[in-house]
Amino acid sequence: MKQGRQDRGFNFWRNVDAARGTKTMKEVSDAAGIGYQLIKAQRSDNTLPRVDNAFYIARALDTTCEFLMTGTVHSDCKYSDYIPFIKKLEAEDPEKLRVIREMLGMPVKKTATSDSGSMVG
Repeated sequence: MKQGRQDRGFNFWRNVDAARGTKTMKEVSDAAGIGYQLIKAQRSDNTLPRVDNAFYIARALDTTCEFLMTGTVHSDCKYSDYIPFIKKLEAEDPEKLRVIREMLGMPVKKTATSDSGSMVG
């Protein structure tokens, strides 16, 4: 028997609760950049958020959309594992990081050139 949209929504929000620990839903919505009222309405209706909002919620919770949808955990998919690499690359070679972000279709930070000709920003 297929799960209905509301059943999947219930699982999604149950998994959000499991991932958020001591964070309030207001803190999650703020970190995700999604209106609290929208999240509150979707939780009370047990409906799934849009795909992009599910991604932002997962990122705010340092987990994956897969976990929020299915409850499946893959230890190699934690966003926090990549933060040290990104910070190091940003400090040592910001141009390479800019190119990677551009290739992935992510927003690219604007950079400025200082008087010495080095990139800042």
